[in-house]
Amino acid sequence: FDPNAADPNAADGVTGNAGGGETGLHMSSEDSAESMLPKAVQMNDSLEQPGEVVYPSNAVHSHRYTLLNFLPLQVYEQLNPFKKFANFYFLVVGCLQAVPQISVTGGLPVTLGPLLFVLGVDALTKLYEDWQRRRSDALTNSEATRVLDASTGAFEPHRWDEVRVGDVVCVRNREIFPADMLFLGTGSGSSASHCWVSTKSLDGETDSKLREAAKATFARLSAAGCDACATLLRLRGALRCEAPNGNCNDFAGMLHLEPDSERGSSAPADVSAVTEGNMLLRGCQLRNTEQIFGLVVSTGVDTKAMSAGGARGGGSALSSSAEKVGAMTGRMNRDILGICAMLAALSVLGAVLHALWCGRQARRDGEAIDGGFWYLGAADLCENPAELMGSYFLLSYTFIPVSLYVSINLVYTATAFFMAQDLAMYDPTLDQPAEVRTMSLCDELGRISHVLSDKTGTLTSNHMRLRRLTVGEVLFGEPVERLDPLGASGGSSAHSLPSAGDGEGGYASESDVAPPRALRMASASHGAHYSPLVGAEGGAHVAPHADRQERQPHPKKNEKMNEKSLPGTQLQPLQGTSLSHLGGGDGRFPPLPAHFGCRPQTAEHVCYEEAEGVRGVSSLYASLDDLREANAAWRNELVLLLLHLAVNHSVLYEALGGAEELSASSPDELALVSAAEHFGFDFTQRDLSEGVLLVREKRLGLASPPQRVQVLAVFPYTSNGKRMTTLVRLPHTLCPSRSNGKGCVFAFTKGADSVLLERLARPSLSAAAAAANSPKRVATLKCTLGAWADAALRTLVFGCRQVSDSEYEAWQVRYAAAISDPRERASQKAGRENAIDMLQGEIEKDLLLQGGSAVGNELR
Repeated sequence: FDPNAADPNAADGVTGNAGGGETGLHMSSEDSAESMLPKAVQMNDSLEQPGEVVYPSNAVHSHRYTLLNFLPLQVYEQLNPFKKFANFYFLVVGCLQAVPQISVTGGLPVTLGPLLFVLGVDALTKLYEDWQRRRSDALTNSEATRVLDASTGAFEPHRWDEVRVGDVVCVRNREIFPADMLFLGTGSGSSASHCWVSTKSLDGETDSKLREAAKATFARLSAAGCDACATLLRLRGALRCEAPNGNCNDFAGMLHLEPDSERGSSAPADVSAVTEGNMLLRGCQLRNTEQIFGLVVSTGVDTKAMSAGGARGGGSALSSSAEKVGAMTGRMNRDILGICAMLAALSVLGAVLHALWCGRQARRDGEAIDGGFWYLGAADLCENPAELMGSYFLLSYTFIPVSLYVSINLVYTATAFFMAQDLAMYDPTLDQPAEVRTMSLCDELGRISHVLSDKTGTLTSNHMRLRRLTVGEVLFGEPVERLDPLGASGGSSAHSLPSAGDGEGGYASESDVAPPRALRMASASHGAHYSPLVGAEGGAHVAPHADRQERQPHPKKNEKMNEKSLPGTQLQPLQGTSLSHLGGGDGRFPPLPAHFGCRPQTAEHVCYEEAEGVRGVSSLYASLDDLREANAAWRNELVLLLLHLAVNHSVLYEALGGAEELSASSPDELALVSAAEHFGFDFTQRDLSEGVLLVREKRLGLASPPQRVQVLAVFPYTSNGKRMTTLVRLPHTLCPSRSNGKGCVFAFTKGADSVLLERLARPSLSAAAAAANSPKRVATLKCTLGAWADAALRTLVFGCRQVSDSEYEAWQVRYAAAISDPRERASQKAGRENAIDMLQGEIEKDLLLQGGSAVGNELR
């Protein structure tokens, strides 16, 4: 960190340096940097030097009692009126029984004996629970991990409780992270810069999350021929980060890495920002990755998992100094308090009635009360009302049974026993039964306090399939009336939507379009779909890649097909086209070309159909295959939209069971990427280390090399922004217009119509804006989206704009400095005005409207 460095962009509210491709952080003073990022972690250096902070141990201590504090804590917890009011109640009763003036037991506190028995049973129960927690703590603390040892130059086995802040740890597949760590890299392989993590122990989500390595470290670890251990030992620098907190979805830090000693001192230092996407949190599990290397940032009670549960204040399951109680305990305290109030009222009523009765008898008999009621003894029964109230209270205190908590503890113990013996709760993989750590929480299981619903998320299977597309004023795909948006065919919609019509982009009436044709699947050995096609004379034609055993005549045009019984993607071939380049001069329909369609892994995410009567520019297949010069502008517009689908996403390939499958945080993105593949642009790989996407144009053949699309910046989707933008450099072979050898820079933005339409360029800005953003186009899109929404389809709007190289280079300098400034990142997360959002807005403006999409979600 260079506190004395000046930045020419300081007037714009951004400080930093991005010259030479290096991102730097320059604060106005060291105090400012330390106030934003107060914690410093040294790499490969002593942490316990004089004046240094001593970080907490990584040992888990969830037990609560020791030999010294067991009795004091038990007395406090068992007799605390705010926790167990019944015990406090019987303690008060015992004290009152020892008062001779009001005692009904001869001054003997007979209630204290049963109370001591109850307290003893409860204490033994707590002692047994604490012993189980100690045993669990010992197992957790003795878990083995591998820590880099500077003396041996290799990873040596260590216990979890021996891990310290600053250690470099190696975690292998399916292992649990022992502490909060900065992801340094994997060391080798195509996934050297990323790994997959299961966060189910933190947030309950079963989907694997992607984590990326710090840019400054994985580049050195992934260098050709490097020794991972030696490279890690040569790392020198510091991580300055935020103070420990319990926000598991947020992290801010800056990694300052000194030059590699092997490259010489003249090499520039590496300074990069660290976010939550670079962190591996304690309790999470490594998935589908051979191994990772991590720098320990936080241990023990400083970790996110323990801080989130209130461990620093005494409320976590991992380190707790406060007893957890169920809702039943609080309910009983309230009920007992109400009974006590009733007893007090009865005592007052008894004393009042007693005084009235004594006065009436004295007046009636005309003699002293003691003489008249000789069987009550010589005591004065009417002089002290307080004593009368106390006596009546002691006569009726048994309204509350002294064995109340003992009975409840016996129920808890039996419940815990049956839970541990329940085979339905047994995990055969880990050979571990259900374990009850706090029996007083057993009654919490199965209790429902609130019912929450995320719109239709509780009713749908979260399996998305692309159904329709719209570009300009043309709708591609079967009309809404013919598609059940939740997965079945043949449904109807109350909202009538015009379908694609003639070759000039108009709309035809419903009667002008024939019903759709369902397609059959090819043999599983081919892994592709094909369609039997009807010729002029009713003969059958099949796709050239179809299996001979699957070649069957297509049903006649007037016969209905059971579309619900056909699984997978339904592909509709080119129908009724007269384009010469597609053949078919003999009047027969051509087969679906091989560059259309999906693999079996992605076919389930596309359900696109075209009616038989659709032809010309109203058919997406025909438009993409029309290579004539007269159709060039329309085809380029369609290709640019498909490229948008193929590159503007966060989808990755994940290794599962020896095969690679698409993995995404949102099922909508899977549907859009699969749709791009279906129409000829196959996303084949994402290289995070180099920041590139590989996209193959299937028209050029499966053997053709994929095109390298450089990812320049990604603005991820947020609930507030409701959009996602990817800034890419397309190769010149994919650019819609002629470009130099460097290709052209495009900003692709997709999102909700409410936020994207307001970012469109004014039609008067340019000829391209006048054509793409005309009022008629925008109005048609709004109408279409409304009809799709009425049919329960999920809609997105797509826009783009080309960015000149000079504009991008000037913008990149300012943006790199902004995202490296912890003050700007903190302002962005807090929702305050910041340079990051301002610079992203500069890219997401003056967009050209591309079109919209409709994705259907199936019912459970």
